Amino acid sequence: MEKVRAIVYGIGAMGSGMVRLMLAKDWIEIVGGINRAHPDLKDKSKVKVGKDLGEVAGVGRKIGVIVSDNPDDVLAKAKANLVLHATSSPLSEVEAQIINCVEAGCNVISIAEVRLVYPWVHNSESGQRIDEAAKKNGVTVLFTGINPGFMMDLVPIMFTGVCASVRKITLWRLLDISPYGSGVLNNLGVGLSVSEFEKGLADGSIGWILPLTCPQIDMIGDAIGWKLDETKRIVKPITSNKPKKTSYGVEIGAGKVCGVKWSYFGIKGGEALITFDWIHMLHPKEEGLEPEDRCFIEGESDIDLVVKKLDSGVGTYAHAVNTIPQVMQARPGLLTVRELPVAAVLP
Repeated sequence: MEKVRAIVYGIGAMGSGMVRLMLAKDWIEIVGGINRAHPDLKDKSKVKVGKDLGEVAGVGRKIGVIVSDNPDDVLAKAKANLVLHATSSPLSEVEAQIINCVEAGCNVISIAEVRLVYPWVHNSESGQRIDEAAKKNGVTVLFTGINPGFMMDLVPIMFTGVCASVRKITLWRLLDISPYGSGVLNNLGVGLSVSEFEKGLADGSIGWILPLTCPQIDMIGDAIGWKLDETKRIVKPITSNKPKKTSYGVEIGAGKVCGVKWSYFGIKGGEALITFDWIHMLHPKEEGLEPEDRCFIEGESDIDLVVKKLDSGVGTYAHAVNTIPQVMQARPGLLTVRELPVAAVLP
């Protein structure tokens, strides 16, 4: 594999984690940093522009890369062969950003858009445009993270491989969102009243980070040959019993929305064959709840898989970085984690 010359696109909590992790690997050289103006942060994201990437990402030292808000300029000058993409944007904006990177000749690993982790059932038009652009430019694009892209899709699929039969799959994920930046929290409606949350969900101003459909269910259904009739979604806000504060200083009052429960159902013949409860919550331990991932596979012999103490923030940016060797050696196009060798941590 040729030496990786990487640009980090989006220097929030996840992009900063990518920077710190990549600096420890001598087979990666960081050659660019891009931080776009974030609509939820107004002028705050501009503070990072013009500063050294090492300082912005919390490395504690300068690394000789200056953060820019001009993607075209960075892509033209950096001579990169990979972009680690960690913005938080509507689907149309993410698609434009990815295609821009692809047309500059860069492979892309993105954690920014859950709908493109497996777009071949829903959102196929956007996926097709990215796939065609990647093939035309001879590069690979992968959307991944801890979830979707690993814990609640790739792992259940892998465990069905030791099943003689499968009748139902039930997934549960309780995620502590306190390490995430304001872009994610604002999109989830954290800090709003219940009525404000419901209004934002109805008009689309919040909640677009998690779509009406569910790529995890799509990926699992396709993998085990279940042609699902439809996917349903139920959304419920979670309110806090006490004031809370995030790792990045966002404060909310008691009684305000501190999280969201998204329930997805993959239905065939009127029955939910795949159920996924995805709970995003600010400091759940303060409410007596423990973050965990759970996968229950009901079949000839049942499997009950529970994963605790998994840091979802670290897991998200680590999985993106750890898939770099697989992406750099893969065929051109928009691929999914099902098509790549399983990632492992490398020094």
